[in-house]
Amino acid sequence: MGITAARLAPVILLLVLLGPRAAEGQGRDAQAARTLNGHRFVLSSRIDDPFITTMVRTQTGGGFATKVARDVESEVLDSLVSSLVGDLAFMGLGFEFQYAPTAWLALSTSASGLARLGTGAESVLAQGVTSGFGFEFRAAARILQRERWILSGTLRAEPSTQYRLDILTFAKRAIEEGKIAEDNSVVIRSEAVGMALGLRGAYAPRAWLGFILGGEAGYSDTFQETEGRNVVWRLGGQASFDLDPLSGIPLGFLATAQEDGFVLNASDLAKRTRALGFGVAYTGREDFSLSLEVSRMRVPLIQSDSTINAASIDFNIRYFF
Repeated sequence: MGITAARLAPVILLLVLLGPRAAEGQGRDAQAARTLNGHRFVLSSRIDDPFITTMVRTQTGGGFATKVARDVESEVLDSLVSSLVGDLAFMGLGFEFQYAPTAWLALSTSASGLARLGTGAESVLAQGVTSGFGFEFRAAARILQRERWILSGTLRAEPSTQYRLDILTFAKRAIEEGKIAEDNSVVIRSEAVGMALGLRGAYAPRAWLGFILGGEAGYSDTFQETEGRNVVWRLGGQASFDLDPLSGIPLGFLATAQEDGFVLNASDLAKRTRALGFGVAYTGREDFSLSLEVSRMRVPLIQSDSTINAASIDFNIRYFF
């Protein structure tokens, strides 16, 4: 079931009305818009930032998850095996364009693709091969800003499509029905839409140190074959360190923590995710950012009572206009 933006129209209007008041007397060069109190923030691909900028971003990443389990809920198959356990590999690509028509408002659109597949016989049978792509449309309005801190409000919509090769479900249904029905396909196509409102803030107590904190809540469809919608919530934060003001070395570091109560592009697999990350970035230019991030995740599974460990690495390039 799709989600329309009509119900959130009053919120969009509120952001538009608040923005100009916050932006009065705060005109800034777009290249320096991610700087507070002399600190140029090292930005993360996992933690959304509150800055009103015009920029493009590309992201390439991959990772793996170990001991992914799936319970076999079939009387016939259960006599052979009660659960399947294996490892998963995944990779993703993303592109984002954000445009700031005013000093207080930024509009962005992004596209991403994800591929996920089992690395062994059991994991291929349990999880098959999954590919998905999605878009995200986002508006961010600056509410308040001072020398050391900034606060912005956000509205996000995320339509996604997933294709999943589900061998186990196909086999279970064929055995239980005693035939291969016309609507029993080994490839399952699913569509889902999510929408959320949020707040993001940044604070820089020193020229070499800054913090970002944000949260959002909303609701979303799911890739699972169930009716109804899921509550979406996300909390995350990061610490940003820049060596340039201290030693002249154009090198920055970041540490991140994030918890998602619902992950749309993994809603067929995970109940929620909790992630810790570390990154390093080049900070020598205001209009250019190059970063590498490594994350470790804990993921409770939908298809069993187990929790898995996953790791990912992401390479990001940003150019600010």
